[in-house]
Amino acid sequence: MFKMITLPKMLYALQNTYYPIPLETFAKIEGDLRSLIWQQGHPRIALRTLFRNSYNGGIALPDIRAYYLASHLVVINEWCHLPQHHPTYSLERKVMGNHAFYHFLCGGGAARLLPATQVVIKAWIKAMRDLGWWQRITQATPLWQGNWLKEIKKLTGFKQWDAIGISTIGDLLEQGKMMSFESIRATYQMSPSQQYKYLRIRHAWQAEGLEDREISESAPLEGRLLGPQLEVKAVSWTYRTLNNNMPDTLHGLRSRWETDTKRMEDIDWEAALMHPREVAIKSRLRLIQLKILHRSYYDRKRLHTMGRADSTHCLRCNHVEGSFMHTLWSCPRIQTHWELILRELSGVVEIEIPAM
Repeated sequence: MFKMITLPKMLYALQNTYYPIPLETFAKIEGDLRSLIWQQGHPRIALRTLFRNSYNGGIALPDIRAYYLASHLVVINEWCHLPQHHPTYSLERKVMGNHAFYHFLCGGGAARLLPATQVVIKAWIKAMRDLGWWQRITQATPLWQGNWLKEIKKLTGFKQWDAIGISTIGDLLEQGKMMSFESIRATYQMSPSQQYKYLRIRHAWQAEGLEDREISESAPLEGRLLGPQLEVKAVSWTYRTLNNNMPDTLHGLRSRWETDTKRMEDIDWEAALMHPREVAIKSRLRLIQLKILHRSYYDRKRLHTMGRADSTHCLRCNHVEGSFMHTLWSCPRIQTHWELILRELSGVVEIEIPAM
């Protein structure tokens, strides 16, 4: 319902905002979301986790800040594909001078640009920092603009190289290594007189420490925003890319499950993340499974740590420490319950289903 009614109105406002929205605004929205979800109680699952899609351990809760960034980042793709005669293209070139826009995406002093353009540049920087890709060298990193390749930036007299298509790190790579001069000549139809410039750039390449470094093809956003034109659903694609490539918030959760189960392969963990979505049609049953996955239910051990229980002993057997796994699975009294369920399921599917 949110995506059908509220989201289009919100995106219209975000895309037409020519000044950066303060981070405090998003913090307030997220605070209201927490209050709505947990009904003024203490949050048991991090909001960043709930932003993940429902097949990846979350509930696809809309991340307003990510939508704000996505609504401005799509402008970068438009810059890449606007024709020379387009009025917007002409205006942006006039504002930016002789520098390509990627110079500003790499931190090249956007303060002198118009406010609308500054918002886009700042959205790019925020997004790349959120993803952990800010100032990381990729094959899409420009050779002649930006502030990251300082040794190469010192070189002069390479306008001809830029004109024939050698403008990014990837344009000089062949199987992960810098191309030989013979390969560059064959690929770009270059004159033999350019060999001295090749030696200069190779020396700068080595001084940058790029010789033995494995250079990624592109950052998550670079591949599409700087590449093929996004014909439809550009904001949705950018939003998904932001959400799907955020630093993993579930590493600690997986470690706890590995400790309890003694084994946890990647395929098992992926199946566990998808299980809350696939276990049932009813939202209530899905939510129960999600809370179990995130271990959000309070067991006796946790309540004792919080000062809300006088003992860590299990309330059922009153002998063993009431940890999460004991409460759900290994308590002798609950084991009888699970044995009956497994026996019934084994009879239905005619396959013996073992316990853990």
